[in-house]
Amino acid sequence: MKKQYLLGLVIILALPAMLFLSSCGNGSVSDEAPAAAADNTVNFWGWGNNQAYDQYYNNFARDFPQWRLVRNVGQVPFSEIMSAYLSGNMPDVLYIDAKYFKQMMFSQMLRPMDEYFLEDRQFDINKLNSTVVTNGSRDGQFYFWGDLNGAALFYNKRHFSAAGLDPESPPKTWTEFIEYAKACSRRDSNGVLNQLGLWDMEGFEQEFAAAYGQNWFDSTGTVVTIDNQKNRDVFNFSLNFLDEIYGGRDNRPANVTFGAEFGNVSMIVSDINTSIFATSGFAGTTWGMGYLPRPDHHAAEQKLVGRTYFGYCLPHRSNNPAGGWDWIRWYFTNGLVVGEKIKHDQTPTRFSPFINTYEPTKAIVDELFTSSLTDANIKAMLDLRDEMLQNVFMIEHPITSVVFDELYSAARAEIWGRTKTVNDALMELQRYTEIRISDWLNENTVD
Repeated sequence: MKKQYLLGLVIILALPAMLFLSSCGNGSVSDEAPAAAADNTVNFWGWGNNQAYDQYYNNFARDFPQWRLVRNVGQVPFSEIMSAYLSGNMPDVLYIDAKYFKQMMFSQMLRPMDEYFLEDRQFDINKLNSTVVTNGSRDGQFYFWGDLNGAALFYNKRHFSAAGLDPESPPKTWTEFIEYAKACSRRDSNGVLNQLGLWDMEGFEQEFAAAYGQNWFDSTGTVVTIDNQKNRDVFNFSLNFLDEIYGGRDNRPANVTFGAEFGNVSMIVSDINTSIFATSGFAGTTWGMGYLPRPDHHAAEQKLVGRTYFGYCLPHRSNNPAGGWDWIRWYFTNGLVVGEKIKHDQTPTRFSPFINTYEPTKAIVDELFTSSLTDANIKAMLDLRDEMLQNVFMIEHPITSVVFDELYSAARAEIWGRTKTVNDALMELQRYTEIRISDWLNENTVD
């Protein structure tokens, strides 16, 4: 899938503090449920191992000598979480893929964090990013502290200038998007395409639909709204985009480089929290960033298309939720600074901090580290990122995310392979998704 390819590319270039997004599946998960905790034990599920993680664990042990942290490393499948819940042996703190949050909420497996942070003088929920609070709350209580990412359009300003385009003004509409991609595309003397105005749109249809003001699921993840005209518009636009620019995806050059000074891709769609890191790793390259283009007739205010990938929660049926909360609060306030310090020390003059969702932590990082940043373009992008993060339209996960991802990939393959029309593929995707959600709800209710 092209989204995975692009995200994988930029995450490879991301810095160590970002590795919790890409490496949490690299560890192993115990085949046994966690043992009952002693009074001072904090059982922890999920994460990976690298220099930043080891420093996190050591610093937490230093700051909380009353707790003994027991780690079960790796991304935990929902089936194992459910098994631990039914046996009454849940960990005290759980770091999970955001796709599991709605499943766990439905199954009443999570406890709200409110009773802990209301007594915690080192935490003020009013200083937590409002999008994170809204996304992780249900019925007025806060259950899931997730990361905050978003899909944006990144473009090579040098390519724009060479094509006679304004390097400070990315395309805002679909018509402009096509025009800019055509203008930036280049062919060699034999007519072979050697510079791409845009790499691809496949795999980002959900993000472009969100830029159109359309979510595919409701906040519970159980109501499906895929089969409608807005989504048909998005898929038809995505399907025909490359054909209109340079005669189809098969005509793209075999060698593609993103972002280097002599890169041959002018525009890419990728995550705001990783592509900035990738950009800062390319010395001498000037990149810009903007919102995803929208249909010409959609005049609503442009917003950043937001998404949560991973986050922390406190499970029910655990032994030490207070210790679990201490880890969660500590990680987002003190812990993240550790990872930022490691990253900063590696590239101090081109440092791009991770999106900090807690205002005091962001202030610490900005004060300590960004003063050494010398790249004015990166500084400008970070300011723009902060501005965009105040205006977010969040993508909703379905309650059956893993199954839906498979259905979505199959529908996309049929559309792009032209074995099914957009109308037929989306109608089937809607129907099969509704069936799978209904089956899951019937099978996973916990008394």
